[in-house]
Amino acid sequence: MVSIVGIDSRSFVRDVVKTDRTKGHFESVIGIAVKVADYIKFKEQYIKAIKSSSKYLICENDLQFYCFNDIKNCKTSYDFLESFFKEISPHLEKIHVFYTLFCELPRVSLCAQPVASRLSYAA
Repeated sequence: MVSIVGIDSRSFVRDVVKTDRTKGHFESVIGIAVKVADYIKFKEQYIKAIKSSSKYLICENDLQFYCFNDIKNCKTSYDFLESFFKEISPHLEKIHVFYTLFCELPRVSLCAQPVASRLSYAA
């Protein structure tokens, strides 16, 4: 059986005051890739874990798939997440977390070619 990988990410843009009191700006991307051996079986287990863990949610969301935005205002969201991850973890083959920091890049463009892709930097 072929393994399946699902990837999701979010970009962060922050203006901060550094420890030396200077102001700074950075942009970063944080993401996660999850690898499962059997997508159909994993989806069944995922739905089962969501249903089982939803008993911890006291907000009015009754969704099949959640993002943290859906539950962030629920006081019991961490109980929900703890229960969900405890149930779903045995069904995950691998998890990769990635983080990229972009610092003072005026422009980054990705150019797809029929043969290959190139990442280029233009000042």
